[in-house]
Amino acid sequence: NAYGPTEGTVCATMYHVPTDWMPASGQGVPIGGPVANARIYILDEQKQPVPMGVTGEIYIGGDGVARGYLNREDLTAERFVRDPFSDDPDARMYRSGDLGRWKADGTIEYQGRNDFQVKIRGFRIELGEIEARLAGLPAVREVLVVAREAGQTGQGGEDAAGVSGATGEKRLVAYWVAQPELPEAEVPTAEVLRDHLKAELPPYMVPSAFVKLDEMPLTPNGKVDRKALPAPDADALATHAYEAPQGPVEEALAGIWQALLGVERVGRHDNFFDLGGHSLLILQLLVNVQKQLGREIGLRTFYRVPSVAAMAGLLQEGARPDDSDSTWEQMQRDAELDPGLAVEAPPVVEVYAVKQILLTGATGFLGAFVLRELQRRTSAHVTCVVRARDAGHGLQRLRDSLKRYVLEQDIDFDRLEVVAGDLSLPLLGLGEDVYEGLCERMDAIYHCGAYVNHLMPYEQMQQANVEGTRELIRMAARHHAKYLNFVSTTSVLTPEDAAGQDMLGESSLPRHGEHLHGGYVQTKWVSERLVEQARERGIPVSIHRAGRISGDSEHGACQLDDSFWGVVRAIAVLEAAPEREFGETLTAVDQIAAAIVVLSQSAVLCNRTWHPVALGVSDRAAILAALRRGGYTIRELSDQAWREEALRFFEAHPDDPSARLGAFLFESAGPEQQDAPVPEAVPVRSVVTRDAAQALGVELLPASVDMLDRSVSYFKAVGFLPA
Repeated sequence: NAYGPTEGTVCATMYHVPTDWMPASGQGVPIGGPVANARIYILDEQKQPVPMGVTGEIYIGGDGVARGYLNREDLTAERFVRDPFSDDPDARMYRSGDLGRWKADGTIEYQGRNDFQVKIRGFRIELGEIEARLAGLPAVREVLVVAREAGQTGQGGEDAAGVSGATGEKRLVAYWVAQPELPEAEVPTAEVLRDHLKAELPPYMVPSAFVKLDEMPLTPNGKVDRKALPAPDADALATHAYEAPQGPVEEALAGIWQALLGVERVGRHDNFFDLGGHSLLILQLLVNVQKQLGREIGLRTFYRVPSVAAMAGLLQEGARPDDSDSTWEQMQRDAELDPGLAVEAPPVVEVYAVKQILLTGATGFLGAFVLRELQRRTSAHVTCVVRARDAGHGLQRLRDSLKRYVLEQDIDFDRLEVVAGDLSLPLLGLGEDVYEGLCERMDAIYHCGAYVNHLMPYEQMQQANVEGTRELIRMAARHHAKYLNFVSTTSVLTPEDAAGQDMLGESSLPRHGEHLHGGYVQTKWVSERLVEQARERGIPVSIHRAGRISGDSEHGACQLDDSFWGVVRAIAVLEAAPEREFGETLTAVDQIAAAIVVLSQSAVLCNRTWHPVALGVSDRAAILAALRRGGYTIRELSDQAWREEALRFFEAHPDDPSARLGAFLFESAGPEQQDAPVPEAVPVRSVVTRDAAQALGVELLPASVDMLDRSVSYFKAVGFLPA
């Protein structure tokens, strides 16, 4: 098997294919090693070599590299770059755009094209992962997912299924071919395909349209002719049977939807998200509803009424959707652990001597720091469950996250392993053999993973967050008991849980989930009830309820999709702050992670509940002072004036990162609808945790001036705050 583009004089690598060779599951095509006088580099985005097994872009060097493109100096400069690894100062290498990774035997495995990775609304998406999930359906013979621009035409003419009225906005479209001679009754509809992906992928990876083709259009050399792919039409959308809007309110709403989504018509029962709507469009929708109809709906409420008819009913009746009772009933049902679950044998090692650890959420913010602390404070080997198409892709995702949080240099990759899995799937999406092997080998489990979205309803998050926890409890009981560490949140506690006390302490039990709002916190409440029961069944369980997680105390690295920092960004962008208090108790992520690990490794302190939360609030004045020290001029406005200015800004800049965090702008929906932090009616106490962690050498310190300044500097460096 030969590999090489014309720019590298046709052939750059060769692979001798054994006669009995068959690809393993998820394995790419082997392309061998470099031929004589050719050099192959596999580099990351900074043009640095990637480790073995990690995917990077293939660069070709050596004598075969062409001079460039005739009369295309700009393209030549982009694709033919200086070779920094050669002793010849004039040496160049060709940037192929192909992806590959080194194997242990010195050969290269081809991984596809890097232009099959796209970035839409701030999310980096691998099109191949979506294609693989669709190709797994028995009815699908062939599939191709592309990122089209709204308004882009194809062979079929004008794009009738645009996500947004703004030409140039990218959206995902899946083109597929059914198996030959498939009965018409078995051909899946766009709704069926979309529902299949919604069950397996995050919302931002689900295409907005599914175009069925008789055959893929091909170029003369047999490749898919992407330019000939037709524009999606109305049949490609996941819609309900069309029923015209009824009454002036529904008609007005349908008109707003049509303009925002760029679709020809909207039925009264069509789902906003199935038509291609997304989080950045919701704010525009609600602003338009407020302008045209004079009524407001909170973002969290909208997730429960995403059809024209339901939204109109809410506006006309002036009441919230009456489903809180049904959600609470489902939460109570889900909070029951299987009565037959029992520990098969006690732990095989003492908690301070664990050698094999399973970690979920390692690509997330807190999970990445927990991984570092596990390596710093134990000698254990860590297996990370990462949602990915295969282990190599998972390792790449992990490295990307560690690099984002300035942690990559702290990690010993020889002491970790990545397995591709999914918390929302049975057996964590692992093969039965892999799952059973982990049940036998693991000594401890650290469950940091979760689907985090503070607006989505419980039902949409239950599978990953609740059932994923339930699956890990089963693993903790299987073969022998494993030390289970569950990362929860102090938000699961309500004032009613204080039981007459003036504080919500570590011993407070979450028993009033009916008062919680927001699917994420509700799933955490249910999951915490499940691990409590697991503790009663003999599994040693430590619960770690984190509060507001701030940036790393050393270099300020922080997550960018947190609602609190979304408010801070809006203040910096607007150069204005509301007069209301928006302070928070901020605890550095590295200190939380260190506390989790040291407390869980102590024989006398494990199997308890902890609050790794610092003492003291970073109030409005402290946050504004940090922004001003960072060079921002901040005016102070009344709440209403600031809100109106923010709405105008987000309407004009719908792609701004703060727009998806804009629930706090719709105050009339009630405080339970807001994503902005609100003062706790009963304060959370963490003195027991702070004292125990301090005795083990870990401080949980309030956010200092230096720490806030480092966070501001980090946000500026990564472009989250304007330079």
